[in-house]
Amino acid sequence: MKTERAAGASPVVVRDVRKGQEIYSVLALPLGEGAAVGGAATVIHNVTEGVRAQDAERLLAATDKKVGTTLGVMQTAQELASVATEEFADAASVDLVEAVFHGEQAPVPPLSSTTPLRRAAFVSVAEFTSLYAVGEPSRFAYPTPYSQALADTKPRLVDPRGSPSDWHMHDAARSGLLRSAGVHSMILAPLVQQGRVLGLVCLYRTRRRTTPFDHHDVALAERITDRAAVHMENARRYTRERTAATTLQRRLLPQNLPEVPGVRRTFGTRAPTRRTGST
Repeated sequence: MKTERAAGASPVVVRDVRKGQEIYSVLALPLGEGAAVGGAATVIHNVTEGVRAQDAERLLAATDKKVGTTLGVMQTAQELASVATEEFADAASVDLVEAVFHGEQAPVPPLSSTTPLRRAAFVSVAEFTSLYAVGEPSRFAYPTPYSQALADTKPRLVDPRGSPSDWHMHDAARSGLLRSAGVHSMILAPLVQQGRVLGLVCLYRTRRRTTPFDHHDVALAERITDRAAVHMENARRYTRERTAATTLQRRLLPQNLPEVPGVRRTFGTRAPTRRTGST
C-alpha cells in the first residue's frame, strides 16, 4: 500500500503439520483511485508441486552430467556425494561393499552386519565430522536404521531426535557425531543394481538447513541412487576386467629366462682394463 505497486516476488514457505513444507506464490496488489490507495488485494497460489518438480529435475540432470564421468569406483562415489550436497543435503557419505573395490560380484540381500564395507566418499558443506576417513573400513552396527536399510534395501527417512533411542545405544559413536553436528533429518538409501547390494548412501541435514527431509525427498533420493548405482556397477565391472587383463598379461610373461646358444652369462665379474703409457 505504501509503494503503490505490486509486491511479492519471493515465494513464501509454510510448514504444515500434516502436509509438510508448502510453498506459495503471494502477490499483493494496491487498491485505490489515482494516488489514493485504500487497501490491497492478495492472490495466493500453491506452487509446491511445481517448485519440487523443478528442483528434482535440476538435481537429476546434475546427477546424469556429473556422476559416472570415469570408470573408477572411488571417483564415482565422490561425484555422487558432491552432487547430493550441492542443493539437497548438508552432508553425504558413500560406503561400498569391499568386494566392489576389487571388481568382485556384490552380495545379494539381506546383507549381514559382518559384511566388509569401506568408506568410498564423504562430502560436507556443514560442520560435520565423518566417523571414518575415506578409504578406511567402515561398519554399521546392528540393529540400527543403517543395517536395516542394507538388509531390506529400502530407502528410509530417519529423524535421529525422534526415533527410539535403542539404536543410539548400539551405535554410540555415530549417534554422538549426529548430535554434535545438529543433524535433525537423514535419508539412508541403498545402492542396488541387478538385485545386488553395492553399498549405502547416507544423506544428512543439519542446523544449517532447517527444513527436514520428507517422503518426496526419499523418492528423489531413490531415483538418484538408482542412476548412480548403474555407474557404480559399470565401474566395478571395469575393475574386474582390468584386473583379469593384468593377471593374464603377467601369466603370459616367461617365468624363466631362456638359454640362448652362444651367450654366456657372468655374474660378479668385470672385464679387465688395459693400461696405456709408461710406468
